[in-house]
Amino acid sequence: MASQYGEYSVISYIHPLRGERVNLGVAVWHPLQGSELKLVSNPSRVRCVDEAADVGRIRNGLEDIRNTLANWKDNEASPLEDLHVRYKHGLVVTSPTTAVIQDKTWVLDRLTSVLLPPAPFMRASSTRQFGRAFARQLQDYIKQVKGLTKAEFDFLENDAFQPVRIAARFSQGKTDVLWRAASFATLAEGESQVTAAKALYAENSDIRELPKYREAALNLAVQLPKPTERATWNDAMRWLQRDVDRVEVFEDRGSLEQKVPELVSA
Repeated sequence: MASQYGEYSVISYIHPLRGERVNLGVAVWHPLQGSELKLVSNPSRVRCVDEAADVGRIRNGLEDIRNTLANWKDNEASPLEDLHVRYKHGLVVTSPTTAVIQDKTWVLDRLTSVLLPPAPFMRASSTRQFGRAFARQLQDYIKQVKGLTKAEFDFLENDAFQPVRIAARFSQGKTDVLWRAASFATLAEGESQVTAAKALYAENSDIRELPKYREAALNLAVQLPKPTERATWNDAMRWLQRDVDRVEVFEDRGSLEQKVPELVSA
């Protein structure tokens, strides 16, 4: 019967002053089945509670936690207590909780479904349609403008923590200009819009951390939600405006042809 008992810990980032918390992962250990870990896909979400957080250091800590669990040699002792002692400030591993564990993977899935925030979600169809249309309009117009060089359109930036799609990149004088695009047209008001906006903010923060983009102008083109779904739109906008130089809103794709030339001229 004793072999049914194992432990789990939650991995979190906690703001050093305000105590606000965002969960980043769950680790489960069993003396016979070993350890298993699940982490969020993008640790930049810590910026939602602490804009000054050192995301690079947090990523290194998460990698250390992963390596510790993978290379732990003492099968009779839990690695979670050791991790708890090492990570008590900022990046925190909670004191292990004893639990009945018959299948560590099942337990891990149940815990992560409750304890980890849902992966930031935005409907790919509407965002991709708007992003492609925005990139095409920029490309068509930029071809006619002198002084704009090194233009790329609708590509993935793979040097970020996770690939991030860029609608356009071009040089305007001495300034490197980036445009990203997102559509909220299919999202209902409230939490879904804010969750999507936070996801974009985390991605934009990743882009800002790349040395090649630190001096770039980072802009965001956004297709608005339906008029009936804008009661709480200002809450989402506050997140969209973080860590970017400009947010330009579009009523629909039909307004791209008119507004895109103004964006480049500005």
